[in-house]
Amino acid sequence: MTSRGLVACLALVVMVATGCGADPLPSTTATATSTASLNPTPTPSPIPIPTAGVPSARLPADALDREAFGWQMVAPELDPATSDVIGHWLSVGTLASETPTWTAKLVESPWGFTLFTERVPVVDGPVAGTVIFVADDGVTSELRVVGIDGVERPVAGSTEQVVFAARLAPDAGTVYVVLLDRATGRDLGVFALRLGGSGDLVQVLPPPAVDQADAGTVRLVAVTRFVRALRVSPDGSLLARLACGEPFGRCVLDVIGLPDGPMLHYEPPDGGVLGGIGAGYALGIWSCPAETESCVVSAVSLEDGSVVELPGYPPAIDAEGRLVLLVFPGPTVETGSFSLFDPATATTRQVFSTDGTVRPLYADGLDFEGVRVEVPAGWAPVWVSQSDGDGYTRQAVAVRLSDGGWLPITVPPLLSIGGGHD
Repeated sequence: MTSRGLVACLALVVMVATGCGADPLPSTTATATSTASLNPTPTPSPIPIPTAGVPSARLPADALDREAFGWQMVAPELDPATSDVIGHWLSVGTLASETPTWTAKLVESPWGFTLFTERVPVVDGPVAGTVIFVADDGVTSELRVVGIDGVERPVAGSTEQVVFAARLAPDAGTVYVVLLDRATGRDLGVFALRLGGSGDLVQVLPPPAVDQADAGTVRLVAVTRFVRALRVSPDGSLLARLACGEPFGRCVLDVIGLPDGPMLHYEPPDGGVLGGIGAGYALGIWSCPAETESCVVSAVSLEDGSVVELPGYPPAIDAEGRLVLLVFPGPTVETGSFSLFDPATATTRQVFSTDGTVRPLYADGLDFEGVRVEVPAGWAPVWVSQSDGDGYTRQAVAVRLSDGGWLPITVPPLLSIGGGHD
């Protein structure tokens, strides 16, 4: 897990979506390639500068069932002598405690091919209390499932190919995976696996245009980093894949309506980032320029392929299951309050205020957090810092987006194992 600067970070959806309507693709089935300038268009509406107000109220303890929602954390294991990363451990737990309900060392084996990318563990969730992870012994990739309650379920499926990336559907009933040929590393496409089903992998997307060279030819050397990212819209109706790297360093964004809708192709903006999909946009790279009133995220319009700049980061899911953006000021991303931007209506409203400071909880392994957090739709996790006389205390809290009410949640510290750190 690497530190990311504030100037170029990922926008990642970490909330569970429930009970929401479809987020349809444009009616045309033709390729939608942006011909708009890559210079972002102006913000759809003015963003009010957050101002300190009456601190938001703490909610009754029963307003959020912290046992029903949880976290997962991947911690690196370091060589005691060299501090080199020699493995990873996965832990899961609930928002009621930092003590894991389950911990295990991930099964990882070297690839038999070379890709211009850093190999990282394949883990996703928690979604609906479910975490999925890949165990790869060099011969077979197994998709394994564990709940935040610590109960490990039967192996969901296995393949002789390499599972490079995985993404759970919002109901945690299906997982979508990118498969690479174990011998050559060639992209084989995106496949769906129904959890609790037959274990069969069903192809839903073909190999991307950036990796469709003749299978009989010599594999081309990537001239930019190899990227394969998957995102599912909050309502489960859209699946997006970003593919970058081969053969000419270009990126392509493919979006398909689920279960068997049309597939559209977009030219994404620079950055090689897919942060989320919903509200008619595919989110890309985000930044917090000092000269702007808020952090912004570059996004591709699914309607016409144009590239726009939306205010806010990170994404969240509102109570209706729609993708929204939390608005924090640049460049510090730390303030006395934060607002919410709704891309569907291009409106902004203030949500939360504190007499201390609040900043996003980067709940998908960004910066130094390294912990993925699940909260219900209509809530967002943040950090709140306050002075206690002798210094500052920092508490993870879940904020209800409808009224700014909050409750403390428990997020475990990320500590390396070995290398003098345990």
